[in-house]
Amino acid sequence: MKKLLMPVLAMATMIGASAAHAQNRVQIGTLNCTVSPGIGMIISERKDLACNLNNRAGNIVDTYVGVIQTYGLELGKTEGGYMSWAVFAPTEGPKKGTLAGNYVGVSAGASAGVGGAANILAGGSDRAFQLQPLSLEGNKGINIAVGISELKLRASQ
Repeated sequence: MKKLLMPVLAMATMIGASAAHAQNRVQIGTLNCTVSPGIGMIISERKDLACNLNNRAGNIVDTYVGVIQTYGLELGKTEGGYMSWAVFAPTEGPKKGTLAGNYVGVSAGASAGVGGAANILAGGSDRAFQLQPLSLEGNKGINIAVGISELKLRASQ
């Protein structure tokens, strides 16, 4: 399963990185989220998120809560995990709460004991932000997932 997943994840990361570069965006920080456990229901899976936006110095500058829903092949069960994205914006230093909004993109993942996933997403205020996998999602369980993901973020304050 891991041998099949790694090329998909590598290709998704390269596509996302080239898209960010092509649109002349700047990395404003990282979005780090803890993820609730989930059960794949064949065509969809939903997980709750609690996230911090860290600036490039590593300081928390904003907090968010959200839900990530994946539509596609979803089989299995995972414990809670962690996701981290590089956040790209058209300009440096967006205002507090501006990451809130809806994001869509592609995702792929697998777990057999310990596993990972990647989600490349675009959206937010005026679809101005791109979230690119900085590290793979860490999770535990038995799961395989490939599909389209939708992330809904809202400011938690």
